[in-house]
Amino acid sequence: MSTEINNVTELQAISDDLAGDYILGNDIPCSGTAFTMLSGTFTGTLDGQGYSIKNLTITKSGTIAQTSALFDVNAGTISHVHLVDCVITVTSTNNRVWGAPLVLNNSGAIEDCSATGTVTCTGSVAYVGYSDGAGLIVGNLGTGTITKSYSTVSVTVTGNKVEAAGFVCMNYGAISESYASGNATGTASNNAWAAGFVCENDNGGTIDDCYARGNSTITGDTGTRYVAGFIAQNADFEGDVITNCYSSGTTTTTGTQGGFCAVNDKTITACFWDTETSGDAASDGGTGKTTAQMKTQTTFTDASWDFVTIWEIIATSNGGYPRLKGGSRCVCIPDVLDDHGRVAKGARVRAYRNDTHTVVAEGTIDANGNATICGLPNDVDVSFHVTWGGSGSSGNERWFYSDIKGITEGGTGSSNALAGRTNLGLGTGDSPQFTAVNLGNATDTTLARAAAGRATLEGVAVVRGPASATDNRLVKTNGTTGDLVQQTGITADDDNNVSGVAKLTTTSDIELGNATDTTLHRESAGLISVEGSNLIRASDVDDTPVDEQTAVPVSSNWAYDHNAATPSASVHPISDNVDFNLNQAVDLVVMTVANEAALPTEGIGVGQLCFATSELTLHICTVSS
Repeated sequence: MSTEINNVTELQAISDDLAGDYILGNDIPCSGTAFTMLSGTFTGTLDGQGYSIKNLTITKSGTIAQTSALFDVNAGTISHVHLVDCVITVTSTNNRVWGAPLVLNNSGAIEDCSATGTVTCTGSVAYVGYSDGAGLIVGNLGTGTITKSYSTVSVTVTGNKVEAAGFVCMNYGAISESYASGNATGTASNNAWAAGFVCENDNGGTIDDCYARGNSTITGDTGTRYVAGFIAQNADFEGDVITNCYSSGTTTTTGTQGGFCAVNDKTITACFWDTETSGDAASDGGTGKTTAQMKTQTTFTDASWDFVTIWEIIATSNGGYPRLKGGSRCVCIPDVLDDHGRVAKGARVRAYRNDTHTVVAEGTIDANGNATICGLPNDVDVSFHVTWGGSGSSGNERWFYSDIKGITEGGTGSSNALAGRTNLGLGTGDSPQFTAVNLGNATDTTLARAAAGRATLEGVAVVRGPASATDNRLVKTNGTTGDLVQQTGITADDDNNVSGVAKLTTTSDIELGNATDTTLHRESAGLISVEGSNLIRASDVDDTPVDEQTAVPVSSNWAYDHNAATPSASVHPISDNVDFNLNQAVDLVVMTVANEAALPTEGIGVGQLCFATSELTLHICTVSS
């Protein structure tokens, strides 16, 4: 049975039994703790279950050789352990230094592990020896395997001879489906290697399906210098093979550099580097591609890369470059009991992805009422369905919900099956099926399916609308049921033009485009205005047709009203005519009269014109003094 680690003190105590089996029971905060490397060879197992060791800080300094990491040597199995914001600092004034977040030398198995933070190694520039710093592990030895792991650690190394690597300094074992994105920088007074992923691949080392996106830099003016985006040197040893890998980082050195590899003495197959982002047009191994080509799937599938189970390209992820399909993690489901408080030993557990609602892993409840389910995606929440004694009746099933780190029980049987859930996995077949969802408070926020195509919130329809052939159709609310129905006939197009309105009733002004000059306003009964200027008064309108030729009302604000039967009864009698003054033209007078005798004989001034119509005849009169 594994020993559960729940705090930094228990983590440090692993050094008391390096052959033990351990699991992390939760995230391990290490802030404020001066942690000491777990020295010696670890032969046991450590399963992080997807939890993190946070703010691990290890500082070593002295005059002799100094080394630092979480583990000194691993010959056992370390899986699902994530170091977050680690700070590894190693200094020697008279000797070499080695530093990495997880392990110095690995001859065992590393799976689904990661590190973020910084590694700073400062050795003596006078001591003739290598100072090495790496983003995850310094040396992966002949029997060592590393898979589905990554590092974003920034690595800085100073010394006489240096190796600075984004992932591993020296690989003599096997690395697969892993990546590094941190920068690797070295300053040397003698020989130096720097690379985005591995400095040296030798002694039969293999690297498959990996990538590096960090920058690599070596400064200093003497000695051998190999700098590359992915690997500095692929040595001349049988079995030194690199396959299906790529890089995109820049390389800087006064020595030998390459976009993918600086010096290749063996085999590099189906590997690529970005010639634009790296600034390197040449490489000793690999094929250079433009940035656009590096973000195009056929570049890689034409070289037989596996884009079914290993690789994928998502435009919004990893800068649009190929990425590995997740890694995996484990989640422990604790204390599964039946309705009688008994351990549900042997109960089946099925894990569902919440995004696709498909089963990704299965397991069983052990004698302690726990189940550890592994193989879960690192970047997707999952739901767990535990069943025993059959299925479909209350008391023989239980739901659990897991976000990326935590686990929440979701209730027993069909009652309270969603308690504690903050995200739902809905689907068909074996996926979870829900008839209603209580959103916080069941008295006012129960979301339920009312009928085909209809959902309700506490019985009130949330969305309801028959299909409409017209896009942008406005909706109205059923006053009885509260339903929204698309039956108004009013549409608003993409330019916000509204059509189909039969009558418009407002309680305030109407703004016609620009409120500074086109406000339509009701002044009083029968009177409206545009920005304060009266437009028309209803009482000034005579609705009598003009000689039965038109029914358009005539306003006395701008012309005489017409009364065919009794001219004198007009709102404005004929004698009240308004002259047209040739010198100061302010009005145009048009008079309609029943006959010629009705024409005025007085009041016409010198130089003035009188316009009048009689029946269909236009009379124009001028009067001189």
